Amino acid sequence: LSDGASTVQFALLHSNLFSVYAISNCCWDTSMPVRVGPGAAGQFATMGYPRTTDHSAVAEDFWRQIAISPNARTITAPILAQVP
Repeated sequence: LSDGASTVQFALLHSNLFSVYAISNCCWDTSMPVRVGPGAAGQFATMGYPRTTDHSAVAEDFWRQIAISPNARTITAPILAQVP
């Protein structure tokens, strides 16, 4: 949950040590600023997250480090997402 899910997601993208991943909430992803609403999206931008309208190479590299969708074709391990 929360930071634990973020840690699992980071390991999924940056490690070959695990054969399966289980999370209880989903995901840091490129659509996250839209999903959390304008107030929280502004806070994320203040912390350094790219704005939803930012499609620069820097923004793409940022998301490639932490987001599942830009890496979907390279993920081979199954993910169990136990979400409501």
